[in-house]
Amino acid sequence: MTRAALLAAGVVLIAAALSMSSSASSQTIAVAMRYSRFAPARVIVRRGATVRFVVTNVDPIDHEFILGDEAVQRRHET
Repeated sequence: MTRAALLAAGVVLIAAALSMSSSASSQTIAVAMRYSRFAPARVIVRRGATVRFVVTNVDPIDHEFILGDEAVQRRHET
């Protein structure tokens, strides 16, 4: 899978998770990038929650971490 496809999958999953059921809460999610993959591959967050992402890239190449809906992802890919 290409880096762009992995990024797209991660962003779409996170964006979908952000749109789930409503509840005001707060959480920290650690995201690791290794071998051009994101771990965890899926994150579930309640709508209205405050989320802090701690992103660690242990790959020798740079990666991007973008949050948004599918339209944001499509713009990023082009």
